[in-house]
Amino acid sequence: MAPNRVDGVARHLQQTIDVALPKLRAISDGAAGVPHAPGKWSRRQIVGHLIDSASNNHQRFVRAFAQIGVA
Repeated sequence: MAPNRVDGVARHLQQTIDVALPKLRAISDGAAGVPHAPGKWSRRQIVGHLIDSASNNHQRFVRAFAQIGVA
C-alpha cells in the first residue's frame, strides 16, 4: 500500500475513533450489559465479539503472510 494511501486510511481510522469514543464512553456499565431485546446480545457482548473477531482475523492474516513469505 502506498504511503499516502496508508496515511489516508490512518486518518480515517483516527476520525472514526474520535467520533465513536465519546459515544462509547457515554454508555454506562449497567446499560452496556443489558440486551437490546430478549435473546439478543448486549452492547458489551457485541463489542467483545467484534474485538475477538478482529483478533482472530489479524492472526489469520499474519499466518497467511508468513506462509507466503511476505514481510
